[in-house]
Amino acid sequence: MNVMVNTTEQAISNRIAGPERHRKSVFASLLLAAVMLLLLSTFTIALNVPNPPMFAASSAWAMFLTGMTFLIFRSGRVSRYRSLFFVIYAASFVLVFVPHLMETRGSMVLTQAMIEARNVPLCPVAIPQLILPAVFKRTLIFPTKLLGGPYGGFYAILSLWLVSVLALGRGFCSFGCFYGGLDEGFSKLHRGKPSMGGRFNWNWRYFPFALLLAVAVTSFMSMSPEYCSWLCPLKTVTEYAEVNSPVRAVQLVIFIVLGAGLLMVLPALTGKRIQCGLFCPLGALQSLLSPLNPYRVRIRQDACIQCGRCKTACPTLSITGESLEKHQVTATCTRCGACMDACPTGAVDYALAGVGFSTCDRVLTRGLMGEKPGMWRRIVLSPLRLLEDLLDARTLPDVRLVGEACDGQDAVKLIDELRPQIVFLDIHLPGLNGFDVLSRAEHGPMVVFVTAYDRYAIRAFEERAVDYVLKPFSKGRIREAVDRVSERRGGLGPDVLASLVEALSKDRFLRRFSVKEGEHIVLVAESRVVLFRASDKRVYLRTDSAEYPTDFTLKELEARLDPKRFLRIHKGYIVAVDRVLRVTRWFRDHYVVELDDKGGTKLAVGRSHLAAFRKTFEL
Repeated sequence: MNVMVNTTEQAISNRIAGPERHRKSVFASLLLAAVMLLLLSTFTIALNVPNPPMFAASSAWAMFLTGMTFLIFRSGRVSRYRSLFFVIYAASFVLVFVPHLMETRGSMVLTQAMIEARNVPLCPVAIPQLILPAVFKRTLIFPTKLLGGPYGGFYAILSLWLVSVLALGRGFCSFGCFYGGLDEGFSKLHRGKPSMGGRFNWNWRYFPFALLLAVAVTSFMSMSPEYCSWLCPLKTVTEYAEVNSPVRAVQLVIFIVLGAGLLMVLPALTGKRIQCGLFCPLGALQSLLSPLNPYRVRIRQDACIQCGRCKTACPTLSITGESLEKHQVTATCTRCGACMDACPTGAVDYALAGVGFSTCDRVLTRGLMGEKPGMWRRIVLSPLRLLEDLLDARTLPDVRLVGEACDGQDAVKLIDELRPQIVFLDIHLPGLNGFDVLSRAEHGPMVVFVTAYDRYAIRAFEERAVDYVLKPFSKGRIREAVDRVSERRGGLGPDVLASLVEALSKDRFLRRFSVKEGEHIVLVAESRVVLFRASDKRVYLRTDSAEYPTDFTLKELEARLDPKRFLRIHKGYIVAVDRVLRVTRWFRDHYVVELDDKGGTKLAVGRSHLAAFRKTFEL
């Protein structure tokens, strides 16, 4: 089989799916690391030349950061080495800051005298609480000096933070925050895949914005930094007010509980950065300011296979099922690179705002393999970049990749020009969908549909598809599809196909349902359906033996199901009429149906569906 690829021959030999796609050459990595060393030498080492011990420490730290920079660019694994740096950075800050307090003060306690003398180092987390009092009352409510004082005072820390936000956006939370490495470090202790559990309500990711508003308003009303006074988990590793009253004792207990829970226990249990992702008002403020930074995390639509690994890997809950379907990250993204490391196709990358990805960044190549007797000609239609790596000479020696199209129009043209024997075709293509491509192409190759959606399976077989492969797929699944073509045993026979199409065309109602089971499609007859139920923005089809997710909504099903066989009884349920065993009336206008299934499922009838329910069952 011959295959078309939109790339140069050299690019084919070098292209690797996954994080390695982002790796740089040794020369480029050394050059970028040298730039980092130059910056660090200017701002870190040079400032400490008069102090030999600090100069030695700064030099060692600069060399460490330079080494991490080289490894990030050379390996392409952004998050792995960034995370190592970030955790060491936070641990080093605590190990330096706390002894410094002990040396200068004798303890981590803030006395009233220090507060009145405004001799407290400003923490960037306090900045959101200071904005309203500064703007409307021209008052700095944090006990630090405007200039001078510990660590340069208010203007020095504010300027450093503003520069960081402009340079990194919300990426400050993954590269610059003094304390961010603490919850990240404990999240690495989690065994298995990072998870918040199947029942987690993703709307909780908006909680930091509500917290930001609450602490900004309450701090303005009380003219005191309330988050710092009551809610900051970082007090356990920095400084806290002297415990000289019951109120201060309660505050200390809250700090300890929040510090242990948000920085250590919950990250270790979930594998997520709970403090950064769900409880930091500064992070929420940086999300709002992040558009000022030109860098973005983008998901390439033509390379994404909707495997969900980026969503699982994201430590701050910034990729949801909804955003992934749109090939986007949410505003809370911290640019940490975990999604880039996890993506098997290299679909996630950094990009400049306003500069879109190229729809087709490769050109036609020839001579990928020499012609061999019995070899199949095949064309791959983008977005299926991972497929190219699975269809190489090492895994499928009888297959030759002759081309790839960037969109539906290119697909039609290349199918007719190259006349391949097999087409691996995605259903969702830019311009034209996969079915439109087949209808417009004059050449009629055998077709293997490759898609993330199972709802098109029946139509695919109507188009005489040989196979229907669901994303994410494996080498074994692609080998199976090729074998089906080679043995001419794929697809449906002409007689079976004709009877299926005839049955489907008799009426407008769905009589079969294509559902996903692993890497395969199962066709479920309507007679096997017990009910459809909606849960967590998905609709599930239940039979006596199993339950399957579908791509339908209940509203779509209600319009396409036979009303003599199915009835919607609730906003969350559609039941098979002949599977209703009994109806119980609890009290006026309240009914419960019991289904004839193994569990004897009982469902309440919704008020808005009472009229149709009564009519169907003649109540």
